[in-house]
This record gives sequence, C-alpha cells and structure tokens, in this order.
Amino acid sequence: SLSLSLSLHPPPLSLSLSLSLSLSLPPRLSDINECADPTTCISGLCVNTPGSYICNCPQDFELNPTRVGCVDTRSGDCYLDVRMRGDASESLVCSNEIGVAVSKA
Repeated sequence: SLSLSLSLHPPPLSLSLSLSLSLSLPPRLSDINECADPTTCISGLCVNTPGSYICNCPQDFELNPTRVGCVDTRSGDCYLDVRMRGDASESLVCSNEIGVAVSKA
C-alpha cells in the first residue's frame, strides 16, 4: 500500500509532506527435490527443476506410461534354453523359441 499526506500551514507558509510505503509479498513456497525419492525416474537420470523434475532415459529406453521411470524398448527373440557353445568363441546357442520380437516393456 502507498499513502501520501500533504499539509499546508498558515504563515509563515510551510509545507509538510510524508510518504509511507509498505509491500506485502506472497509467502515463499519451498521446492522439494523429487529426485531424492528412489521411486522417481527409475532406470533414468532424474533432473530436479523448480516445482517439478525431468526424467531423462538412456538410449533404447523411453518413459513408461506413468512417466515415473524408463523402460527398455529393445526387442528380440526369446528362448527357453540358452547355453554356451564351449569353444573359444564363447558364443551362445539358443533353442526352444518361445517368443519373437518381444520386449521388456
């Protein structure tokens, strides 16, 4: 609020002026760090922002439907049996296919 008062006095003429100013600021809100909660941005990099957060997902991951974590979007075939070949190449032999183009999401 702002108030101003002015008064004139009889001779000898004098002028009196007073001014007062007061400000009311809204209460300061405190921000919480959403990234401190381990259930926020699961499998991603959480970046705290004023009033919110951003969940950055690594390559081949995307935000899950509830937007609180990242899910692996890679897909491939799924096998019931996996075993080592046993030679120097150390490659895997997969058998008994149970799914094609499946993903963890």
